[in-house]
Amino acid sequence: MTPSALERDYGPRARRNAHIASLIASAVITAALLYAGYLFSQAGGFAANKWSPFLSLNLWKFLGAGLVETFKIAIVDAVLSVVVGAIVALGQVSKHRSLRWPAIVYSECFRGLPTLLLILFMYFAFPAFGINVSAYWAVVIGSAAYNSAVLSNVFKAGILSLDRGQVEASYSIGLTEWETMRLIVAPQAFQRMLPSVVAQMVVLFKDSSLGFFIGYEELLRRTQIIGAFSENLIQSYMVAGLLYFVLCYAISRFARVLERTNVSKGGTVAATT
Repeated sequence: MTPSALERDYGPRARRNAHIASLIASAVITAALLYAGYLFSQAGGFAANKWSPFLSLNLWKFLGAGLVETFKIAIVDAVLSVVVGAIVALGQVSKHRSLRWPAIVYSECFRGLPTLLLILFMYFAFPAFGINVSAYWAVVIGSAAYNSAVLSNVFKAGILSLDRGQVEASYSIGLTEWETMRLIVAPQAFQRMLPSVVAQMVVLFKDSSLGFFIGYEELLRRTQIIGAFSENLIQSYMVAGLLYFVLCYAISRFARVLERTNVSKGGTVAATT
């Protein structure tokens, strides 16, 4: 079996020890989950009457409407985060201090604040200044502020990873700074940072659940409503957790496919140069 990128730097003994440690950790986690399942079963958590409400089509329609709201948050949030993050990244690598320092302040400030705090501030503090923000836009803008700050550093790393000689060569043939960024730097940087951007989408998708705290009826909020109405809150949260896991896992797998594609393309380029 071909060792992974991290394992290639290990010796045989280190790889063996890491394999043993992973087996032990897996055994401990499996045992803990089985014990938790046993306790849950003893408390009647797997009783048929606790799960029968999830056989109702109307319940799944109600839950599906919450999932639609979750996607509405995530899609708009993703677009705003990518666009603003790209602009901030360009500002951070700019030669002009008037652009660079505000971009750095934005990135460091919003990256260091909890997403929930930003959402609560948007929803509760802005009305005090006469600006009414709906629950939907409070979640979208608050989450986008954080994720755009994170993505700006991903974009910045992708830009700075390119060989400086390419930039200097573009200047030597008369291209401006903007033309160099648009025609030379951005296409190559985008290919390198695409897997990281998609991986950040997992975080962004999960951030949509923070709408729960301000009463926005996305997936998690509607799950709580179902659990309170049917008096099986734990089972409802388990179903929601499974839905989140499946969707986030699908996004993660997509990121891995992009990463493998990116590596194979990089290998092809290296072989032909």
